[in-house]
Amino acid sequence: GLFVIYSASQSKSAIGALQPYGFYFVTRQELFLGGGVVVMALVMGREYDWFNDQSRIGYAVALSMLAPVALLGKVSNGANLSFSIGAFNLQPSEFAKFAVLLQMGNFLSNDKREVLHKDRFIRGLLVVGAPVVLIIAQPDLGSASVLVVMAVGMMLVAGARFRDILRITLLSVVTVGVAVVTGFVNTYQLKRFSAFF
Repeated sequence: GLFVIYSASQSKSAIGALQPYGFYFVTRQELFLGGGVVVMALVMGREYDWFNDQSRIGYAVALSMLAPVALLGKVSNGANLSFSIGAFNLQPSEFAKFAVLLQMGNFLSNDKREVLHKDRFIRGLLVVGAPVVLIIAQPDLGSASVLVVMAVGMMLVAGARFRDILRITLLSVVTVGVAVVTGFVNTYQLKRFSAFF
């Protein structure tokens, strides 16, 4: 991967389009790789119960990071997706995916029944709904859809009834349709979707 990044950035840097030397992107990727290995080692050193205990704190931190992004975030292609911290961009929606995964796991594991009843299903939707609304406000429909699919998949495994999953799927399709018709979805977002067809 590093060789591909070097070869792709070397030719551009040679003409001065990006940076004065070709190792800028390779060095940056190496830093991310090293940081990822450190985080992986820290995560592997913890028992899963620790993550279960910390899931509410992580969820609260994710919500508090998502809330100001729409107002204070760096604008890219008409969306406020990240905070600029020096040479790095911090995208709270990426942390929110991990935090919601942990919180949903914690929430769903507390119910030992075979079937996920409607009240738990609705409360599970509220757990994922708060960050999804904040992410859609950016607007980052890709991250929002990942969170919804992840949460619905977890609820299905936890014993949600098929009819409840079908209802929320139909509601999601209608919501997306209304967003497209009313112009809430930007043209570039529609082009990214239509590129698959």
